[in-house]
Amino acid sequence: MTRNLNLIPRAHTRNAALAPASPTARWLAARGLTARSESWSVSIDLDAVGARSATVEVRSNLHVSIEGRGWGVTVEHAGQGSSIWVTNVPRVCTRDDFGLVHHVTDPCGLRTVVPWLECRLGVRFRRSHARITSTLADADQKVLMWILVML
Repeated sequence: MTRNLNLIPRAHTRNAALAPASPTARWLAARGLTARSESWSVSIDLDAVGARSATVEVRSNLHVSIEGRGWGVTVEHAGQGSSIWVTNVPRVCTRDDFGLVHHVTDPCGLRTVVPWLECRLGVRFRRSHARITSTLADADQKVLMWILVML
């Protein structure tokens, strides 16, 4: 008796349980947060203190956006800026005056990037004054704790 088996090559099968989680999914899980779909977002805005020119205080801002499909960071300081978006690989959105494209690969890696930026710019981002918006329930406090402890 001959059996006719339809075999699917392993290269064409997908096992979601074995697939590595995306960096944003790992970040979300590490915060103890869950999302019902990929349509979630967390937005973090930090301003800075410390930098001054000869006559006025220099305005500095760090914006982090983390979503189900990717994440990004935008930094503005003294008329310069960097805007990087990461889905699979980091890419420059508009410009990269601070050379972040090679340092921004995973949202968990911000714990080293943010202090490096602060040192380079001569500022201190005010973590306790973070402005957080999110589409996830109960995210604000957990994200604030991450900002205060990890960044």
